[in-house]
Amino acid sequence: MNCIQSAFLKAFVALVKSTLMHQQCPLPSMFNFLLVNHSLIPLLEPVRTGIKNKILVEDIVPCESHSSQKIFCKPGEVGRLKP
Repeated sequence: MNCIQSAFLKAFVALVKSTLMHQQCPLPSMFNFLLVNHSLIPLLEPVRTGIKNKILVEDIVPCESHSSQKIFCKPGEVGRLKP
């Protein structure tokens, strides 16, 4: 159970970053894999919480920049501007 968090994070980061580079499918749908709600199975709750804590410190959210370079930021460092 201790390895699930790191394995999920590595796979998720690789999926998001490779998808953005190759435009294979819509990026927002990738974030549906994140477990937001509490688990009904008590055994899985520490896994969900651990994944959440790891995602919060990872540069995972794609952001626009003034150059053509793809950049990623931590979830707590970004915002969304509406048109």
